[in-house]
Amino acid sequence: MGSNRSVLGLLVPLLVLAVMPSVLVSAGASRAAASTCGGPLNRQNGALSASDELGSVSYVSPSETWAVGNAGAAQRANQTLIERYNGSAWSVVPSPDQGTGNNALNSVSMIPGAGWAVGYAQVSGKYQPLALGWDGTHWSIASTGTFPSDALFTGVDTQADGSAWAAGFQRTAAGTRQTLIEQESGGTWAPVASPNDNDGTATTDNSLTAISGNQDTGLWAVGWRESASGLKPVILRYDTTQPSPTWASVTGAEDLSVHGAIDTVLTGVDVLSADDVWAVGYYFDGSVNRPLALHWDGSTWSNNWPVPGAGILFSPEYAGGAWIALATALAASLVAALFAWRRQALLARLRAARAALPRSRSSAPSRPGIDARKPVESILGRRSALRAPPAFVGSA
Repeated sequence: MGSNRSVLGLLVPLLVLAVMPSVLVSAGASRAAASTCGGPLNRQNGALSASDELGSVSYVSPSETWAVGNAGAAQRANQTLIERYNGSAWSVVPSPDQGTGNNALNSVSMIPGAGWAVGYAQVSGKYQPLALGWDGTHWSIASTGTFPSDALFTGVDTQADGSAWAAGFQRTAAGTRQTLIEQESGGTWAPVASPNDNDGTATTDNSLTAISGNQDTGLWAVGWRESASGLKPVILRYDTTQPSPTWASVTGAEDLSVHGAIDTVLTGVDVLSADDVWAVGYYFDGSVNRPLALHWDGSTWSNNWPVPGAGILFSPEYAGGAWIALATALAASLVAALFAWRRQALLARLRAARAALPRSRSSAPSRPGIDARKPVESILGRRSALRAPPAFVGSA
């Protein structure tokens, strides 16, 4: 299974980059030396302009880390942006765009010599899923099919054989979001049926934000849906122990919301084994967003994993026996953990900005289906711009 979340091969049991301004909050004793500091970050490689964004990173080895996003400039459409870290420096790797409209990458998952980056491309006025494949030498566009309305990918997981799964959402003709899952094999992507949860109405929005797993462990996809009482978590399972597995909704996922929460959104998932799966996100308690972590033990999902502070957890990070959950800060600076021996990889992850998190209508660029309720280019989206989660701040 490829990495699109394991940025650091750290040797600490649990580290939460929580939301105290310019502070590192650690929930576990460190077993390795690490330096920390807070405040605005500077990526220091000089390859990004002020309008460029990196929204996802994938660590392969100390000499190979990838980051993707979009390159923006005045008077032209956004274009895909891919950078590679070779152990000492970052450099831009040429990446294709589909058509002349806006292109952007939301997620990347790499294995040695192969991998996939996914997002969206603006084609004939509509936003369509975009998938770029790496063959060890160059990136190329793979067909993802054509959708009658806006559709895009928000997450991807590359398998050991180089194939991949991607998740996101698609809009109906009436504008309702529905889950989208596609599977790649042999360079071709094909949609796989995925369910949508609702409260008895076909106009309930559903959106997926992340996907993870493989044939041995099974696969999981997470996200959110609308309900009359707020946003509820969505958890889909692809149970590979079944003779003919299909994607199915996890019954009772909405019960995993914290008591009293108005909104609950899942933003990341990591499958370690068939009985060890983590999903992270946040819940809105009426005043601020609070981090949320859920665990699957092989039979039951539980939310008995309190995370202190306020903010949004995304992309549970696991590598070398370590857990890291990254969160946004509620103040005007990013929380930073700068581990010297892989500092650049972390900086790339923390550079993730508006393409990876929702924002208010006033700061949203011209991207797919922008409205005050759910910015389509974000992997989360919200019902109200007034309660939009904070985007990353600070220089990069």
